[in-house]
Amino acid sequence: MMIKRWLAGALALLIMGAFAPVQAETSFTFAGYEPETLYREWSTNLFFQRMQEKMGIELNFKQFTSLEKWTNEKRGYQADGELPDVLFKAALTPAETIDLLEKEILIDLRPLLEEHAPNAWQCILDTPGVLEAITMPNGQIGALPFLSALPTVNFMWVNQTWLNTLKLQAPTNQEELTNILLAFQNKDPNGNTKKDEIPLGFLGPYDLKHLAHIFGIVANDFNLYLDENGQVCHMAGHPQFYAFLAYMRELYQQGLLDPSGFRTADSLRMVTKEKSAQTYGIILTPSVGYLFPQQWLGDYALLPPLYFEGKQVYRPIASNIQTRTFAITSACSKPELALRWVDYLFTEEGAILAANGQENVDYVFDGDGTWRKTQSSENRDFIRNSLISGGCPYPGVDTIDFQVKYYDPSIARVKEEIDLYQDAIVMPFAHKALTFNEEQEVEAMQMVLGRFFDEEIVRFVIGEKELNQTNYQEMLTELERKGLSQFLSFWQNIQ
Repeated sequence: MMIKRWLAGALALLIMGAFAPVQAETSFTFAGYEPETLYREWSTNLFFQRMQEKMGIELNFKQFTSLEKWTNEKRGYQADGELPDVLFKAALTPAETIDLLEKEILIDLRPLLEEHAPNAWQCILDTPGVLEAITMPNGQIGALPFLSALPTVNFMWVNQTWLNTLKLQAPTNQEELTNILLAFQNKDPNGNTKKDEIPLGFLGPYDLKHLAHIFGIVANDFNLYLDENGQVCHMAGHPQFYAFLAYMRELYQQGLLDPSGFRTADSLRMVTKEKSAQTYGIILTPSVGYLFPQQWLGDYALLPPLYFEGKQVYRPIASNIQTRTFAITSACSKPELALRWVDYLFTEEGAILAANGQENVDYVFDGDGTWRKTQSSENRDFIRNSLISGGCPYPGVDTIDFQVKYYDPSIARVKEEIDLYQDAIVMPFAHKALTFNEEQEVEAMQMVLGRFFDEEIVRFVIGEKELNQTNYQEMLTELERKGLSQFLSFWQNIQ
């Protein structure tokens, strides 16, 4: 998508030698965060070695595998102290970015981007909302983003094999969903003669609230949305929220929701053996590949958002803009070269190197234009040893247009299905850059309000608390007592 818009310009720059190796000896120190669970060592990772060969820039690393230690590192930086040249996989919060810019620890990238990172700058201009998202209140740009074609989404996946077995069509609305779930429950779609099917799998109130789209409700992680008049509202007060709770209660009573959904974890739902019985009919997860064996991927299809009053709406987990992944400090003597280095990741060639590896080494193209992995890239250690994707977001763009050329047609099918979500995605509330003080203020309020609200959802759904108008109004009253009006005013005032 976005790659196509600027690929021609990027190719022209490549032809002109824009990414030829630097002649003079240059080295930078990169500091950043990589989760310990990835077991990735930047100093030996092939991605950085290949970038050094291409750009002629030697890299030294100060890598953190603890987010707490990395956060303490960033917040301990002083302008007159020892600083790295670049923050890579920086995981900068808006408050940290504002603070580091004000202290002149980070430099303002905005005056440099058009000349020294033209591909990144063009991506920023071409993708709606990016410039606003990465620009601080004072107009400066402290860090570059990662851009993807679609926001991160907690998709609904349906067992297409079960639908085929039962000769059913995927549901498009609430009534059809109920009928499908009842069929999954009672007609033994996995064929093992056991009543072990879980019609709808979910993980806690967070997943369950995604199903509120069936009633036209989409809210963010703070349970907030903007109404048609631009007023900040809480989903508890949405005109359809009571009906949503009633429907969830109905599904739970009928055994159509996973009975362990409020107490399970992904590690407990995960299936590793191909020959295990499939038990989930519909499940919410960003990727079924994370939970189930690769051989099962063809059995599951994305279930498009259901219709409510003729419209489809759905909330993302996160924007398609992963902000503040790459920043340059005041210690960097050649920021233009650091930008030139990162600009390569905003080209298709650089994006593929970061996420898929090197052509004719890690993947090859077939005569029909499709590509496949080489034997070396099938190695279990390939991602951690050869790529930089995964873990903390890195700067650049996604490779969706490359991915759909994979020789396995099921990958292309998933891309087509993902497009079904494109027009339904609603950003319920634009996130604003907050200062440290504002972050602390809102986190304290959310800790109280969010926990109480989620607990009330659980109580109503499992029947611990009877769902009636009296108890529902008591919940709203208690939210108000716990500071809901103040919470809404806070967000209204920063719009």
